[in-house]
Amino acid sequence: MSILVDNCNHWIGFHIANDLLENSYTVDGIGDENSDLLMFLGRNSSFNFVGRNLEKQYETAIMIGGQSDTEFKSGQTLIINPKSTDRVENRVEINTPLLFGEWMPMNEEGFYNNNTFIRFDSDYFQTEAIYIDDFTKGLIQWLKMKEFPSTLEVRSEKNKDNKHVKLENTVYIRDNRPMADKVKNVLEHYQLYRKIYESL
Repeated sequence: MSILVDNCNHWIGFHIANDLLENSYTVDGIGDENSDLLMFLGRNSSFNFVGRNLEKQYETAIMIGGQSDTEFKSGQTLIINPKSTDRVENRVEINTPLLFGEWMPMNEEGFYNNNTFIRFDSDYFQTEAIYIDDFTKGLIQWLKMKEFPSTLEVRSEKNKDNKHVKLENTVYIRDNRPMADKVKNVLEHYQLYRKIYESL
């Protein structure tokens, strides 16, 4: 199955595209062709960077952040953390909690989320954050579902007692490894690729 990832050089889009490729999907990507992250995706023969005006029909398109100026046709469009209310045909909104992982805007103390700095040692991070690989593994499983609700709320299993969430539209992600191990991996990656992080 060929999937379109719009904004594939956003750090979340990069992880989604990369995990789709690792699970034998063919991925077409739209984004900034000058991004350093594209060199990692471009090494895979199942990845194709495409222009903004597409004639191809996709079964599924995944957009990071919401409406873009790209013209495409798809059976369903999954929008991760939509920022606009623009209508997209066959739209599924996926609202995530605080995601973190490699290639996000960060330093040794924490990272930026919507222009707010989140410290790795903060209570907010410890209770809300989900590692990007845990999220993308769930997303790949959800792609196998025959039908999506129009809105899907993704939450950390640590917040399962939240009374304000509609259970029929909610998916809880379990932490399989300690949070400290995941943060350590991200910090090691940051040190290894620091110059690329500074250019993103």
